[in-house]
Amino acid sequence: MFRKVLLYGLPIYLYGLELLLKALASIQADSIAGPTLAGAGLGFLLPLTELKDVPVDPTTKKALDAKKASAYSKNDKTFCDFIWTCFFVSLGAWMYCMYLTLKLPRETGSVLNRSLAIGCIVFLGSVALTELKERLKWNRSAS
Repeated sequence: MFRKVLLYGLPIYLYGLELLLKALASIQADSIAGPTLAGAGLGFLLPLTELKDVPVDPTTKKALDAKKASAYSKNDKTFCDFIWTCFFVSLGAWMYCMYLTLKLPRETGSVLNRSLAIGCIVFLGSVALTELKERLKWNRSAS
């Protein structure tokens, strides 16, 4: 549990460091928290593309090992394909966050920081997918 708090809290630590560095350097600039959050979310998604091995009997395991193969669930494969889609959508969202952060500031009249909102969505979505992958059992249909 402590490890998860450290891991999922990383963007908060990075944002704190950003504020500290801007204060020490006396820099007045827009926050880069949005792209930071989106980037952290991207980092959570990549490990989810690895298929989980399903438990098989020792004879089958030995045969699979001899062929340098493994058994996996079709449901897990489908989930991994979904994760790849989420990864590329999130990559596009990260790029858009960067664009919003780097473009010249102008008055929009909006209270919402779109870059930060997009970064939060990407990060929280990736955390939810990470927890989902960790908790789901894919034992029903191995192939």
